[in-house]
Amino acid sequence: MINTTVLVISKAIVVALQVLVGKVLEQGLMEVLEEEELAAMRAHQEHFEQIRNSELVATQRMEAAEKRKLEEKERRLAQEKERVARERVVREKVSRFYPRPVLEEEEVHLQPL
Repeated sequence: MINTTVLVISKAIVVALQVLVGKVLEQGLMEVLEEEELAAMRAHQEHFEQIRNSELVATQRMEAAEKRKLEEKERRLAQEKERVARERVVREKVSRFYPRPVLEEEEVHLQPL
């Protein structure tokens, strides 16, 4: 009877140990899978940030180019206004010294082609 009792207790211990080992293995596997998933998420996040940073640099480059174009346009408009103002001053000064028919004839020669 003692032998059977020890045998029953031993089987119960073996079953309990199998359940315990199974739970530990399952928990370990879950932790490994979780770590792999976290590593994949980190890699994806790093890739996303690299793309975002490169797009940000490209956007800044395009904005800088657009700003330079706008500044160049404004500079050229200001130059043209200055040129027109200087031309007006010259015409006024010349008109004081030359009669009108001469000015009209000269204007034909001064017109840009």
